[in-house]
Amino acid sequence: MEPGNLHRQFNTVLQRAGLPTTIRFHDLRHSCATLLLDQGVPLVVVRDMLGHTQIGTTADIYGHVLPDSQRKAVAGLDALLGGDTNGDDDEEGDEESGEDDDDDETVP
Repeated sequence: MEPGNLHRQFNTVLQRAGLPTTIRFHDLRHSCATLLLDQGVPLVVVRDMLGHTQIGTTADIYGHVLPDSQRKAVAGLDALLGGDTNGDDDEEGDEESGEDDDDDETVP
């Protein structure tokens, strides 16, 4: 398929879907990878799907998704092990650190 034809057809699809025509066809690749990682698909699988030869390339480009995925994984593990997923364990520590912060502000 000629690139110009693909671009025209893609813009037609975007318009029919009510999406901005500033979206590039290549953006679909990024969206797919981001959604896969957000769903917990292992980085190595996403790397293979994208055709990257080095996992570092995938991690560098899509690393912003990984911290949220790690939080989800820890929350799931915490729930599985019967831990407190509401974060109540940290409230007492937060109050103490908040009091210390207030004291620091009043010192000249």
